[in-house]
Amino acid sequence: MEMHDRLISIRKTFKMNQTEFAQKLHLTQSLVSRMESGTIPIIEQNIQLICLIFHINERWFRTGEGAMFNESRGPQELELLGIFDQLSIEGQNMILEYAQLLLKNERIFRKAPAVPVSPECS
Repeated sequence: MEMHDRLISIRKTFKMNQTEFAQKLHLTQSLVSRMESGTIPIIEQNIQLICLIFHINERWFRTGEGAMFNESRGPQELELLGIFDQLSIEGQNMILEYAQLLLKNERIFRKAPAVPVSPECS
């Protein structure tokens, strides 16, 4: 698989069309199209930008060796970040409030002692 094929894989992993992908990178759709087709090489600056924005393992992007994502981020986390970036400030604040509440409840649940089940309930 060539680097331009891996570029397509990255875009498709994030379920983006070329226009959305280009906007996220502050590039044009036509440039993304030409990079994906292999018509033009992917320059160093764009390699680094793609790896930074999408948390891609640079070695994988260049050579195909190793995992697609940096170890610190997986596809679910990156998908959530991608969605979050597209929300309005109000929507982002709602997500943050909900996430904080969810985290608080999970911490409470983890600390709660197990409730024994009485024999007549089983």
